[in-house]
Amino acid sequence: MFRTLSWLAALVVFFFSWPVPGVAQNFDLVAFEEPNSQRAMIAVREFITFLGGRVTWEETTQVVGIEYYGQEPLLLKLREGVLKDVPLEPRPYIKDGTTYAPLRQLAEALGATVEWCGSSINVYPPVGPPVRVKYSFVLGSYTITFNALEAKSPSFFNACRAGQYLNGKVIAAGEIFSFNAAVGPRIKTRGFIPGIIFVGSTKVPETGGGVCRTATLLHNAVMAAGLEVVERHRHSQPVTYVPPGKDATVYYGSLDYRFRNNGLFPVRLEFQSAGPSITLKIWETG
Repeated sequence: MFRTLSWLAALVVFFFSWPVPGVAQNFDLVAFEEPNSQRAMIAVREFITFLGGRVTWEETTQVVGIEYYGQEPLLLKLREGVLKDVPLEPRPYIKDGTTYAPLRQLAEALGATVEWCGSSINVYPPVGPPVRVKYSFVLGSYTITFNALEAKSPSFFNACRAGQYLNGKVIAAGEIFSFNAAVGPRIKTRGFIPGIIFVGSTKVPETGGGVCRTATLLHNAVMAAGLEVVERHRHSQPVTYVPPGKDATVYYGSLDYRFRNNGLFPVRLEFQSAGPSITLKIWETG
């Protein structure tokens, strides 16, 4: 009797652990939304290698060579923005040393088919099992652009420094994120310099002055993403870099900015600075 029950239990485990035919089973790859076109972009080398192919790189010509299961080698030309001489939309690009290309066009060039499934994408290659790709997209973003003089100020420098501490932070579903905990004390050893802060109706110099610009940036990105604001404080004076009512002030040890990820999936913060502008994007990572 005991042997019979053990055999049945093993059979049940085997049955439910067996992959469902035609359904991809892994989440080791991630595709990212290109915000302007809202199309999925994927790291070329990681994707091709995962499928069992091989990638080469020619620095002088900016050409990626793709070899896949005996097929004619494919050429991804970054300068021309083409794959097999077919224009790619969006154009491929290099970020942090990694080449990205549109997932659907790249997969179809290999002879694969692509199926969208909500927060993931199933890729059915001509050889081997299907692959499930996690789809990460921008829930909300916000950009603040300063005038040329302000963009050269210590306060702008500190705003960018605070943004670097936010960049890459991942907030789990249900978790509360604290600006002060992430950015930490605004002190010289953490890379901050003297800037300007509001004290009542006056402006005074203090190390780290200007990080409220980053807190304001985060607040507006949070609002755009539809996440829940837990703690927020207004400035004692009007600010010029956002419309009235959209600012957020912080002060380490007393005034914080906090929000809750009230979604079902983790989110990731991405901070960018370009010229006089700072941007914060909140990605849902699926």
